[in-house]
Amino acid sequence: QNPEPEAERPAFDLIYRSSIAYVLGMLWRLGVADRDREDVAHEVFLVVQRRHADYDPSMKLRSWLAGITWNVAKRWNELARHRRLELGMNDEEHENEADAPADPEQILSARELEVQLRALTRTLLQSVPDEQRIVLVMHDLDEIGMPDIARALGISPNTGWDRLRRARLSFEAAVRRLNERDRDALGKSGIRPISL
Repeated sequence: QNPEPEAERPAFDLIYRSSIAYVLGMLWRLGVADRDREDVAHEVFLVVQRRHADYDPSMKLRSWLAGITWNVAKRWNELARHRRLELGMNDEEHENEADAPADPEQILSARELEVQLRALTRTLLQSVPDEQRIVLVMHDLDEIGMPDIARALGISPNTGWDRLRRARLSFEAAVRRLNERDRDALGKSGIRPISL
């Protein structure tokens, strides 16, 4: 009986083309400022290229990329020159928020609601401690299994489950602290912000 053939390692250019949008989205959810996201994504793919030979094809590619993205984003965010005074919103999002109707009863267009929910979701995610946020993002948003998360982050599955539990508690506490207008926007959308 022939053993199953080993999975092949995808070429770097294929990884890049198929994963750049995912990495940019992950960086957004991890709090990298809009103005820095492409630079940080470039750093992520430099690491991917250097570590390409280390990739084990038995591991899900997204899990491996998420671990690398997390490490690069964490280093980037730790640098003082990349810190932002107000986490979670850039100037464009502030402008969008200022343009929002003052009357909460006024019906928001689908685009306005989407912009508001994305900004709100980012703010809520920023309230979750970094070590917990990555597990929450990988598990609840990217639907990556805990064994793959643990392997990608170099932690035990039990530690991963504990971080996920604490992240969800932090996120829920942040939702409870929202002002009335933001809670109304979430309620009108019918969408849990963590699902965005």
